[in-house]
Amino acid sequence: MIEETKKLIEKYGLKSDQLAVNPFELKRLSGDWAGLTIPYFQKSKEREEKFLTQDKYERVAEGWYGFDLHGIPAEWFDVLEEFYQLLLVHAPDFKILQWKIKMGGIRCYMETENESAHKSARLLESVMMDKNLIY
Repeated sequence: MIEETKKLIEKYGLKSDQLAVNPFELKRLSGDWAGLTIPYFQKSKEREEKFLTQDKYERVAEGWYGFDLHGIPAEWFDVLEEFYQLLLVHAPDFKILQWKIKMGGIRCYMETENESAHKSARLLESVMMDKNLIY
């Protein structure tokens, strides 16, 4: 699974700190706290709605909220979708605790006995981060 995750990173050209501006600063400056008029947030919200399907919510472990991905780059949802599909194949027992943005990056907390799945998540997290996502 680690090799497939590396290919996923290469496919999307992922590396940290690629955003030119802080989108959360744009929200503050515009006074549009919900981001409804800011194209970055419109695109992210649209992609988030497509990503968060019932099968993903069914993977959330009892007592956990699962997802808090508001404001991540829209393209990252494609990466997370492919990573989710890898997990279904390589760690079919996995449960999602939290997939969220924290300290400017994606955090994929999950429950599985598959150590390769955990290592793959840490690898993905190392490139899906940006100082401009710290708010």
